[in-house]
Amino acid sequence: MFGRKAKSEDDDLSCSFCNKGRAQVRKLIAAPKAWICDECIGLCVDLLQKEDAPSTPADLPSASAVASALSAACAAPGVVIELLSRALTLPSHGGRAPRILIVGPTGAGKTTLGQALGPASGRAGYCIDLNRITATGYVGEDVENAAQGLLTAAQGDVARAQRGVLVFDGLQHLRDLGGEAAMRDVSTRAVQPHLLRVLGGEWLEVVAGPRHPQGHGVQMQTAEICVVLTMTLDAPGDDPRAIRDRLRDMGVLGELLARVDLIVPLPTPGADGMVRIIDRMLSRRASGVVLAPTERRALAEAAAQHQDGAWWIAQILMRRALEADG
Repeated sequence: MFGRKAKSEDDDLSCSFCNKGRAQVRKLIAAPKAWICDECIGLCVDLLQKEDAPSTPADLPSASAVASALSAACAAPGVVIELLSRALTLPSHGGRAPRILIVGPTGAGKTTLGQALGPASGRAGYCIDLNRITATGYVGEDVENAAQGLLTAAQGDVARAQRGVLVFDGLQHLRDLGGEAAMRDVSTRAVQPHLLRVLGGEWLEVVAGPRHPQGHGVQMQTAEICVVLTMTLDAPGDDPRAIRDRLRDMGVLGELLARVDLIVPLPTPGADGMVRIIDRMLSRRASGVVLAPTERRALAEAAAQHQDGAWWIAQILMRRALEADG
């Protein structure tokens, strides 16, 4: 027809994502068998920027809140507390929660620090002694028992348990006993591969309640569980690489160490830390033992010079409790 422009094939082009025609957008970019408009490109850029921006999970408190709660719960130095609290609250890479190894001499407060991480971060927490775990689980406990304990601590809430803190206390017990391990597998080197299942973020079949052959099982994902290991190590030093070499020489599997994200060396607490330990012990005991401030300080200073300060304090307080009862 005269006075009417012939319709071009380009007028029928539209965005393959939003279906807007060429006349409705500013730019339409062609690709093999597909087109995208400038508006969809802008939306994709916004989404990528939001994903790259670091964010702290909404259900976790700030690092300062965790640090203050930990300082009230244990005798660890402030630097160690801040390091642990930030490792627990910052988002992890690949959707996996941090795996932390706390090392230090006897009486340094490793177990107390691990147990305090759960309540301090507002997560469910459970601590199990590695001396009770076996490779088979028939004559002891296994990693499923540990996950079940965490589920119980979360009051049966699987989602909350999968965001909890699971502490395996006493990695030094997993030593190689040679031929004896074949007869008695309690806490031997054969247990370490089973720990890799939790450290690696595998799914576990956990019985919701007391173990029974016909008990109802639930699947628990361990990737988002913050796993904490503790190990007695005299004079650990500050070099993580040197600590890893020492642990490997002591029989810790390289595969296990490779899954540890953070090694925290914990020195023996000083007099101020021992005062906190004494206060916690007295608050936990309904023994009627009362220490005057000067006596408490003197006991703390003496414990700070002792090789096993915390155990030494516990023995003294227990002896005084028995004397008070008698």
